[in-house]
Amino acid sequence: MSGRNLLLAAIGVCPTVALADVEATTLVPLATDFVSGEMRTYSHEGQTHSILIEAKTDYGDDLPYLFNCTHPAVQCRMEFTGDEYSYLLDIRDGVVTIVTQSTTDDFTNTDTFRIAESQ
Repeated sequence: MSGRNLLLAAIGVCPTVALADVEATTLVPLATDFVSGEMRTYSHEGQTHSILIEAKTDYGDDLPYLFNCTHPAVQCRMEFTGDEYSYLLDIRDGVVTIVTQSTTDDFTNTDTFRIAESQ
């Protein structure tokens, strides 16, 4: 069987792949030191599995926050093994809140954004 026929045969027996959905949203800073933000929500078959927020600082850096949202009973979280901080994401009533908590002391910081209106 030629390579092309083999490829066509493989395509014919593969199940239909459900595509992921990505929704991009602009964030407007409310109570935060960030000057702007962008949020991308990644979903598969209607279930959000992760959210990426890129927030721009007043000194020009873009800070990425990649939240795991795979367990529906738990808030979206971002944690790294050995890191001293955990990050929680809350989205409600058009407001996006990122809570940074230290795992070694009582430091907590909250950054709040408003989801921009669609045009």
